[in-house]
Parts: sequence; structure tokens; C-alpha cells
Amino acid sequence: MKLNATQRSIGKPYFSGKSPCKDCPYRTDAPLAKWDKTHFDDLLASEGDYMGKIYKCHKNNGSACKGWLMNQWAHGLPSIALRIEMIKQKPPSAYMASLSCKVKLYPNVQAMCDANFEIYKLQDRAVERLVIPS
Repeated sequence: MKLNATQRSIGKPYFSGKSPCKDCPYRTDAPLAKWDKTHFDDLLASEGDYMGKIYKCHKNNGSACKGWLMNQWAHGLPSIALRIEMIKQKPPSAYMASLSCKVKLYPNVQAMCDANFEIYKLQDRAVERLVIPS
């Protein structure tokens, strides 16, 4: 696969790697609320946008988030932005089908966000209890 200028500068192709990293928020065993709530808000908003967005791995290594790619593949590649990127970069046809994870992934973005938002809600309630009224 020929690398574009961005990939050469980062050193890793966008379509590389075989499975989500251990901290990937798409994994059901990943730590909850590790990522800022705005990241989950952004994912939810993107799911409702017909164009969608492309999500890179949080490790900032230049590759796509494997959990996100697996979610897209399972749902018929709804992100038009991802489809355009695939046309540009021409990953081998077997790449998407080869992605795998040893643990269960959330079935969709909403389920992933719900799990994380619940933790945020619990954290907010705990902080509210600590606030002493004047």
C-alpha cells in the first residue's frame, strides 16, 4: 500500500493493525469514563450525521480506531467519510473482515456511550453530595 504524506510523516498507515487496543472505548472491558465526555458526545453526534467522521486511535499513531472500524463494518459502513477514505487509500479488501477482538465490543455507539455516561452521572452525583451549601 502506498503511503500519503500524512501517513509517511506519522509513520503508520491509517488502515493498519488487527484489533482494538486494550483501552479502546468500544471494548466492554475498557475502563469507563477514561475519555472526556465530549468525545462520547462527538461520537453520538457523528452517528446521526449522514457524512459521519473518521475516528483515529486515541494513541495518536496515525491509524484508525479499530473498535470504530469494527463497528462501522458490522453496520455496513454507514460513514460516508470512511467510504471516501477507503477509496483514497485502497486498503486490501480482506483488511476490514480481518479485524477481530478477543473480548466483546459494545453493539453500537449508543450502548458504549450509555455505559460511559452512567459513570459520568454517578460521578456528578458524588460531587454534588460533596458540595456544602452556604
